[in-house]
Parts: sequence; structure tokens; C-alpha cells
Amino acid sequence: MTVLPTPLACRSSRRAPRLLTWLSWALLVCAVTLSAPAFAQDPAPEPTDPAKLLDISRTELKAIQPKPGKELTAEDLGDIKDKVGRVQSRIEQAVSALQPRLNDAKSRLEQLGAPQADVKETPEVAQLRAQLGREVATIDGQIKVANDLAGQAEGTLRSATAAQRLQLSARLGERVPSFLQSGFWRSLSADRAADLERARVFGAELGALWATVPATAWLTFCGAAAVWLVLCLGARRLTARLCATRLPQGRLRRSLFAVSEVLLRTLRPGLIAHGLVLTLTASLVDGAPQGPDSLAQWLDTAEMIVWFGGFIAGLGAALLMARKPSWRLLPVPDAAALRLAWLPRTLAAAVVLGWLSSRTAATLDLSVAASGAVQTLASLTFVAVLGLAIAQLRRHTGVSPDAPDAADAGTGAAPELVIRPLWLSVLRAAAWLTLVGASLALLTGFVSLAMFVLNQVVWGLIVLGGAYLLTVLVDDLFMTLLAPSPAAASGEGKGDGKAGDKANGKAAATADGPAPPRTREQTALLLSAVCRVSIAFFALLLLLAPYGEGPMDLVRRSGSLQDGLTIGTLELNPLKLLQALAVLFVGLAAVRLLKGWLSERYMPTTRMDVGMRSSTTTLFGYVGTVAAIAAALTAVGFSLQSVAWVASALSVGIGFGLQSIVQNFVSGLILLAERPVKVGDWVSLSGVEGDIRRISVRATEIQMGDRSTVIVPNSEFITKIVRNVTYGESLGMVQFKLPMPLATDTDRVKALVLAAFQAHGGVLSTPAPNVQLDGVDGTNLVLNASGFVNSPRAAYGIKSELLFDVLSRLRAEGLLPGQTSPPAPV
Repeated sequence: MTVLPTPLACRSSRRAPRLLTWLSWALLVCAVTLSAPAFAQDPAPEPTDPAKLLDISRTELKAIQPKPGKELTAEDLGDIKDKVGRVQSRIEQAVSALQPRLNDAKSRLEQLGAPQADVKETPEVAQLRAQLGREVATIDGQIKVANDLAGQAEGTLRSATAAQRLQLSARLGERVPSFLQSGFWRSLSADRAADLERARVFGAELGALWATVPATAWLTFCGAAAVWLVLCLGARRLTARLCATRLPQGRLRRSLFAVSEVLLRTLRPGLIAHGLVLTLTASLVDGAPQGPDSLAQWLDTAEMIVWFGGFIAGLGAALLMARKPSWRLLPVPDAAALRLAWLPRTLAAAVVLGWLSSRTAATLDLSVAASGAVQTLASLTFVAVLGLAIAQLRRHTGVSPDAPDAADAGTGAAPELVIRPLWLSVLRAAAWLTLVGASLALLTGFVSLAMFVLNQVVWGLIVLGGAYLLTVLVDDLFMTLLAPSPAAASGEGKGDGKAGDKANGKAAATADGPAPPRTREQTALLLSAVCRVSIAFFALLLLLAPYGEGPMDLVRRSGSLQDGLTIGTLELNPLKLLQALAVLFVGLAAVRLLKGWLSERYMPTTRMDVGMRSSTTTLFGYVGTVAAIAAALTAVGFSLQSVAWVASALSVGIGFGLQSIVQNFVSGLILLAERPVKVGDWVSLSGVEGDIRRISVRATEIQMGDRSTVIVPNSEFITKIVRNVTYGESLGMVQFKLPMPLATDTDRVKALVLAAFQAHGGVLSTPAPNVQLDGVDGTNLVLNASGFVNSPRAAYGIKSELLFDVLSRLRAEGLLPGQTSPPAPV
């Protein structure tokens, strides 16, 4: 007998997982918050007095200077660069505080003016002048000292960077006996006793530290680790559910889910390693004997390596999504993703073990042979992992998406070969060459070179993968939030797979709802491009970091961010350029908004006609755009007087090469200002006749009667004769000539024509229609009939209707030439 759950039980069963997942995220935030103090302790407060800052900087610079003849390690050089960076920050802070005070003292001294020989100053003025002079001299001296210290710091930094580069070159060129040679094994055997003794001492120190931890602390750590693993599982389920149900259709849900995967997979081993380090070092706070500094540094380094290994595993899993193809960001086939499912964790384990073993060898100060053996083993592990991954990316035989269904597999047709793109083949070939080169370096004894190349390959994969994930994330954020697709807005596509991406990537022409505004889409594209270029720039800096250059070192070598580039009297730096771009963007946006307000809100309330409104709005747009560009040039430091000089220098070239363009531009301004023609006028010019639809600064668009558009340069309206039908009087005239025989009764014909004019509703009564005898043409009298209508554009149609009516009336009366009698009534 099956017992059906009650509604209350169903509701409770649905609430329990949701409550558990929310509790998981809450505990995750608490864990990260509580562990934050262990990562970074609050530094001691810095003094704010510029003199004290300079004294501290001078003392630290003297302490930083390395002793002559002392060989510096990579850690020493890194420490020197960090300390120099702090010194430079203090110097900049001191100069920033001193410069306003110096400017203020100089301005007050200039206000007093120079002392006059024939005028005796009061004691107060003389004392104030002397005080300001001493203040200016003191502050100026302090600024000179700061500049001198800044030069010394920069020199120290350059020396440390050069020494680090030389050490890197020497280490990469160092050759040791290969593990295939007997000398390698003899050296390893000769130094084995000393290396084992160092390892034993290190193990004893670690064991002593391990023994100081009470059993309750270990139980607490194990319980917290178990709870943390359960919370991570709940958090992953919660993020998957939120991304699938709460986010709009498209790539944004997948990129955010990938970021959450990276975050959770990084935090999972990282916080466990952090808790282990805290458990081992907690007893030291209680007054227990402290271990050696090398052990504490080794523990910190091991923890950071574990954090980095978790990040590698999370990044690889988030990009591949081997078992969730609908959430995959990379364009990788499902079969290839399944074959590479082992790679993220394996590569992360190889990185953790390889880097940790190398760091342990450096901490133990093992012999050259032992260190070479450790690096060789780590390098061989990297070669094996990367080689196996590349081998599984080879060309394979499979069914293409356009091939027949699997049901037709029994026909005996061979499956179609999936052709890989050229760039992928080139990349695979380059990867194989790199691995073969590293292997040859290992075999020939260049162990450091091989280890460096393999580390650089792994580092490049990590940086490129992280940069790809960030670029996809920012692009999805901007395109989804600022320019949502019609399919996403209308709720089309319920799946999470690639069909949703296609609907998000290109909107169907038959989709319901209007397309996203073009301005929002352009803004999203521009913001996405700026962010992606910035990510690419920083990724390049990170790729070059293992060569001995950190990101800030590369920035210093390429030029200071504050100094920028000086061209004559113009100083260009990134901050000013960003400020100028911001001013230009805000100015153009303001002009666009004001133009819209003028054309849609203000101009309709005035008595101006449509053409005058358009001309005024267009002129305002041109003036506002010029003002925004001038403000941007001023913000970047480019004087408007320089612009005038540049314009004067280019006047000769403009007079010859750009004469027609300038002529049309000036003519367009004249048309907009004097308005001999305006939008909506009916004009005739050089055989072109039609309505003016738009007047720009270069040309005017005229729509002809067949709905085609003719673009006429503006200078044609200034230098040639133009017939503007609607310039003055807005009335149109209907006029036609009627030839009649000499024997015709003209009074009857005149009365019939006037009756036709008066009967037509489009003919005005004032001015009244008129029929006149125009003359005698051989054997015919020529009658000229004319009348006025509301608009010249209606004259042609009304003229045709009147002619039909007049001919009908004349035929009814028997007055047409050649007609003998009126037609019989029907």
C-alpha cells in the first residue's frame, strides 16, 4: 500500500532543500568573513606629517640598499621591490601634501608684491613677508628632498629589477648533469646523507608542531571540514537553481554559473588548507615555543599553492563543463569535453605537487642534485599531463551535425570526418614543439630552463582561461542588462542549452516585441569592448610576470601613469585621456538629450513651421557637438589657441584639397541660417524637382515624385538659380489652355469652364477663377483658364480632374470641335 504524502509534507519537503541551500550560502559568507583577518592584518597607521614621511622613507631606503658582494635570492629581490613600492607611495603622499601648501604660500607672497625702496613697510607686513619667504624656502627644500628620494628609490628599483633579470638568465642557462648520465646519480648518492638529514630535521620540526595541537583541535578541524564540504555541495545546487530560474535566457546564466563554480571550487580546498594552517599555528599563540621562520614561510606558501590549485581545478571545470554541455562556454565538442574531464583536477594536482616540492627543496636547501631531481620529476609530470591532453585533442572521426541520423547508420556509409580549423592545428603543433623542446632540455641537463618553460605554459593556460571567462562575463552582463534580445524579453526558449544562445545571439525577424534600442545596444557594445580590452591588457601583464617583471614593473618600464607622454607643451597621460573621453561622452549625450527635448517638447509649442524647427534643432546639434569636442580637448590639456594655430596652418591645404567640402559645409550653414529653402519646400534645381526632406552640412536630400531621393550638394543652392515653389505664397495655381474653333460661342464655353471650377471643391473662391481669351492661333481661339488651390502639390491632380470635367461639359453641350449635335440622352 502506497502512502501518499500530505500537502503539508510536500510543502515541507520542498522547503527543506531551499532552507539548507540558503543556510549553506550564509555559512559560506561567514566562513570567508571570519577567515579574512588571517589573510591580511591591519597595518600600523601611517603618519600624515610630510616631514615624518620623508624621514621614514630616507631610513627605509638606507636599510633597503643591499650590501656589496652579497648574492640576493629571488625572495630578497621581491622583498626589495615591495619595500621600494611602499617608499614611493610615502613620497608621493608627502609631495601631494606639500605642493598645495607651497602654492598657497607663493600666492600669498605674490599678493604682498615686491618691497618698494621709497616706501617704508610696516613691521607687520615685513614680518609676514619674511615668514612667507621662510615657509616657501622650507617647503621647496622638502619637495626637493622628496624628489631626490624618489630618484634614489627608482634607481634601487631598477637595480633590483636588473639583478632579478640577470639571475633569471643565469638560472635558465645553467646546465647540470642529466638524469641519464651517471654523474647525476653519483652526485645524488654523494649528497644523499646530507639531504636526508635536512629532510629529517624539517620533518621533526613539523612533527613537533603537529604534536602541540590537542586532540580536540583536530576533532574541531575535521568536523568543520566535513560541514564545509556539505555546505559547498548545497551552495553549488543553489547557484545552479538560481541561474536556471532567476536569470534571463542566454549566456549570462552560464557565465555566472561558471564564475560561481570557480569561486566554490577555489574556496573548498583553500579554506580547508587555511583551517589546517590555523590549527597548526594556533598553539603558538598560547605561549608554546615558536617554530623556525622557514617552517612558517613554508606553511604560508603551501597554503597559497593549495588555493591556486583549487582555482586551476575550478577554472578548468567551469570552462569544460564535461557533464553539462548546455552550460558550456567554450566551443568544445561534447566528446572532446568528456575525454578531457580528467584534466582540470589532474593538472591542479600536478601543479600543487610540483610547485610544493620545488618550494620544499628550496626551504630545505637541498643539494644541486636533489633539487635537480625534484625539478626533473615535476617537469616530467607536467610533460605527461600536457602531452596526454594534447593527444586527446587529435583529429577524430565522428558524425558532423549535418550528417544523417543515427538511424541510418546501418546503411554502411562511413561517418564524415570532422575537420578542425587551421588555428587549432597550428596550436597543437606549437604545443607539441614546446613539450618536445622541454623534454630535450631535461635530457640535456637544462632542468631550470625546462621547468621554466613548462611553468610558463601552465601559467599561460591559467591566465588565458581566466581572461576568457572574464571577457565572456562582462560581455554577457552588458549585452543582457543594457541590450536584451527580443527572444529573452518575450520569454522564448525555455531550455538552458545552445538553442537559448542562438535566440540570444541573433533575434529573429518575426520575434514578438520591438528590437532593443540602437543606442542601448551601441552603449553595451562600447562598454563591453572597453572592459575586454582592459582584461586583455592585464592578461598580457600577467603573462609576462614570470619573466621577472611584475605588473607594476612593466607599468614603470613603459612609462609612469602620472607622467604620461609629453609632446611639446602637451602632456598626455591615461588619467587626462579618460577624463577627456568622459567629458566628450557626457557632452554628446547632453546634446543628444537636448536635441530630443527641443524637437519633441519645446519646438512644437512655438509658432515656427516644421522647416524652421528642423533647422534650429540641427544648428543646435552642430554647435553643441563642437562645444563638446572643444571641452574634451581642453580637458586633455590641448589649448583652443593651439587649435586656431593648427587651423591656420591647414588653411592652405583646405583651400586646395578640401575646397569643395568646405564650400558645401559653409553653404549648408548658410542654408540653415538664412533659410532660402527649408525642409518641406518644393524646389526645382537643374532639372531636379521635388520636396526637401533633409538639410545637412554637406548636402541636401530631395525626394522626387517617383519616391526616389536625389542628393544635391549645398553649394548648388547658393551658386545657381533655384525655383522654390513654396517659398512665398503657399497657394497653388491650376492653369490650362483650351483651343476652340473661331465659330465657337465663347460666352457659353466660358460659362461652362467657370462652372466646372466653381463645382470643384479643391478650387478656392478667393481669388476667383478666371477664363480669358489668350489669342487666335490660326483657325482656333485659345482660352486660358486659371484658378487657385490650397497647395502647389495639389495643383496637378486638380488640373487633371478639371480637364476631365470641362471636356465632359463641352461634350454634353455639343461644343467640342467636330461635334455636330449634342449626344442623345441615355
